[in-house]
Amino acid sequence: MTRAGGKPLHQLDEPPLVVGLLPVQLGAQLPGPLAFELRFKDGRRETEAIDVPRGSARNPLTWDDVVAKFKPLVRGSIAGEDQIRVIDAVANIEAMDGAAFMRVMATALESKSRTPEIRRVAAAAAALQQ
Repeated sequence: MTRAGGKPLHQLDEPPLVVGLLPVQLGAQLPGPLAFELRFKDGRRETEAIDVPRGSARNPLTWDDVVAKFKPLVRGSIAGEDQIRVIDAVANIEAMDGAAFMRVMATALESKSRTPEIRRVAAAAAALQQ
């Protein structure tokens, strides 16, 4: 998406403050065309419109987009190696046995509250007890 000056928004020298995101037509269903206002520190205001938002049925996210969105959302609750296992399981869900898929999910959920450091300490402690 570009702004009136022709520069992509992510390449602006000054990041704008996005004030609001609203349907183009009052009462319109989301997802649909959207308009939003950008306010800059110098007082300038620009309005942008998106006819077909990313992630909508007409402009779906790619698999890489979904993975990129998933990782930061679970970063604090599912360790990196478990994230990879979940991503692989979902990518191959049609070929996986249901029980195997559920084991991957259960393992990720079991370890969700543990940071990698806590899991290493727990594994070391368990090894000492054996």
